[in-house]
Amino acid sequence: MRRSGRLFIFLGIALALVAGLLAFVALTGGSDDTTSASADQVELREITVITAARDVVAHERLGEDDLQEEIVDASTVSSDVVTSRLEAIGLAYSDDLIPGQALIKTQLESPGLANRIEPGRRAFALPVDAASLIGGLVRDQDHLDIVFNTRISLLRINPSYPLEAPDNIELGEIKDPETDEDALLLPPYGGEPIGPTYPYPGEAGSRFRVSDMTEGDPSTKVILQNVRVLRVVVPGVSETGSATSEESFLVLDVSPQEAETLRFMVENGTYQVILRGLEDTEIVTTDGETYNQMVDDLGLPVPKTVRLPAAGAQ
Repeated sequence: MRRSGRLFIFLGIALALVAGLLAFVALTGGSDDTTSASADQVELREITVITAARDVVAHERLGEDDLQEEIVDASTVSSDVVTSRLEAIGLAYSDDLIPGQALIKTQLESPGLANRIEPGRRAFALPVDAASLIGGLVRDQDHLDIVFNTRISLLRINPSYPLEAPDNIELGEIKDPETDEDALLLPPYGGEPIGPTYPYPGEAGSRFRVSDMTEGDPSTKVILQNVRVLRVVVPGVSETGSATSEESFLVLDVSPQEAETLRFMVENGTYQVILRGLEDTEIVTTDGETYNQMVDDLGLPVPKTVRLPAAGAQ
């Protein structure tokens, strides 16, 4: 019994040593995991956030120079803080920003239209139809030309001067006091005019007034070129959720003079928008178009009088 008891004692001591060794190994390995986890926690507490690099007015478009990156403790900033420049460039901020202020995603917004207008330029809303929208293919920042069409009537203005003559005198009896020759004579039919003549309205040396009349001659011309589209507005719901106008508009970036031209075009005649290519900025010279030019340059047929056959002819 004594030998068995000693054996059990030695066996218990050995098992205790093995258990202790295993515990030591386990604790040693656990120490490495704990150290790694602590390092991860330290790393997670530091994040990169986007802050303002200068004073920025509310609703002003944010550019790359307006933003900077800072590494901060994650516990000191909001969970929806902006962490990438790409999230903010091109957008605006709903409040004023001061240098070093972290940007919050929920306060980013689309920049106002006024932020896209350069000094000296104006935004003009041009009503357009589906044809001018090119079936809905016109987009913001596209460039276009505008063709204007109207009718023009030329009213003759002839110079005149007073003529004194007795009431009972015939035209043919009026004499030139210097030459004693007839001063007022009507030329025979088909003959050359007597005295000065005046060209037809529109020809060199003529005097006339231009008037837009329904019965006038049609005239078409490219009036404005390479106009930038600030925004396309179509019927529906805006970005803010409010209902838009029932009409479609192109908001154009123009000069004050071009704004006056556009207003005149809206009130007089019709117009058509034509889209330019992305890289095409050339300003071209066009002749415009009238019936006369189509006859002279394009060979447009002109109706002529015809003689009807005699009565009874087969």
